[in-house]
Amino acid sequence: MQTSETIAAILGPVMFAVAILESVHARIWKDVPPAMTFLNGMILMTGGLTVLVFHSGWAADWTALVTLSGWALLIAGLARMAFPDAVRTDTPAVMYPVTAGVALIGLVLAVQGWL
Repeated sequence: MQTSETIAAILGPVMFAVAILESVHARIWKDVPPAMTFLNGMILMTGGLTVLVFHSGWAADWTALVTLSGWALLIAGLARMAFPDAVRTDTPAVMYPVTAGVALIGLVLAVQGWL
């Protein structure tokens, strides 16, 4: 459980902060060049792989969120690398539900990791 708590203590606050701040600054993604999107994908993929190298197990408790977050980061990173020209949006109907979910998962992980 030590590994789960350590990863959650790092990943949780980062996920929470990124989700909230991307919502606040949603307009910046509209005009981002494809190269920047590709670089962002590389960073996300690296983070996801790092989580999965150290925590790839599934359990019927909160630690499954750690593994799920690793896979989500990996897949999001690959998608951004594979499709850097994809239409980026700042439409609240698309972005806000996703970022709210990421913020909630980040909050749960932060609480589990720090308490």
